[in-house]
Amino acid sequence: MPIDNTITKRLNEFLAKTDRTSEEVISGATLLLQLNRNRQLFQTVMTNPKHFESRNSFLSVSVARHSRMCKTMPGSCSAS
Repeated sequence: MPIDNTITKRLNEFLAKTDRTSEEVISGATLLLQLNRNRQLFQTVMTNPKHFESRNSFLSVSVARHSRMCKTMPGSCSAS
């Protein structure tokens, strides 16, 4: 499966932001849902996106982990 460079770019853009709006948090959750299919985290974010606006939220950590995977494991950043 080929690497999807647009997802990698969107991951890096999400991680570069320090202050996120609720819409950006929802966008990050959607991106993470495409990568790991974690519906429980997605639903939690959709219920209360303001809770995840900080840079150190669990959502940010999860996105960062997948970003590192994209760099080290070719083919791991393909949206299914």
